[in-house]
Amino acid sequence: MNGLGVLGQIADLARGGETFALATVVWRQGPSSSKQGSRAIITADGQLHGWIGGACAEPVVIREAKQVIADGNARLLLLGAPDQFGTVVPEGMTVVPISCQSEGALEVYIEAVFPVPHLVIVGASPMTHTLAELLTATEGWAPPDLSGVHAVAQPHCHQHAVMGWRTDEELLARAGAEVRPVGGCCGLAGNFGVERGHYDVSVAVAQTALLPAVRDAAPGAVVLADGFSCRTQLDQLAGIPSLHLAQLLADHLENRPALQQPQ
Repeated sequence: MNGLGVLGQIADLARGGETFALATVVWRQGPSSSKQGSRAIITADGQLHGWIGGACAEPVVIREAKQVIADGNARLLLLGAPDQFGTVVPEGMTVVPISCQSEGALEVYIEAVFPVPHLVIVGASPMTHTLAELLTATEGWAPPDLSGVHAVAQPHCHQHAVMGWRTDEELLARAGAEVRPVGGCCGLAGNFGVERGHYDVSVAVAQTALLPAVRDAAPGAVVLADGFSCRTQLDQLAGIPSLHLAQLLADHLENRPALQQPQ
């Protein structure tokens, strides 16, 4: 099975909800039948699919992969004769002595891949509502007085795309706040901005709308950002603190009208 075949089987196993381990050769010392970047899948019952090495390496990788699946802890293995690695082994690596006629050696990284649970919400569960939607739907609830509050708001991308931000905007207007919503993504987008090779793109996206908007905001303006990614981007790129809608409302609870009891 070639590399593309391994990737295809990974997708099949993930869709089927099966736990497995992925072994990747990260270093080799020839002569060795394996190559740097070779991959193999090891199932929980010890079946190996792909290519990780010859008859010396394969049983060891299967044994260690089953242990990785059992305890969930990834391992970095050095497979070969002890004298091939010298007297100092980097911390976190495990030397597994093997004797092969080829006298080759391998460094193999093994990680467990567990099925991801899927949550299906049926009906109009409150779990599918935003804070603004829950508050607006609460009978007798009225927002605190936000008159005089000027805010720049960064709607969370997922909320904007799936549920929309109109209810938040209407709630803030009803409370008397003057809000300027920012169009576009903050650029961090979950783990995208912290992955290798993505940082410059992440910063460039933030510079298109979010950062100019907060830099041009009037002194004393509140920056609203419900998304954790958005708040992280504001803090780390601009050193600007931001608030969740819940925090803004809580800070003005003393200005909240008395609760109107349902008739």
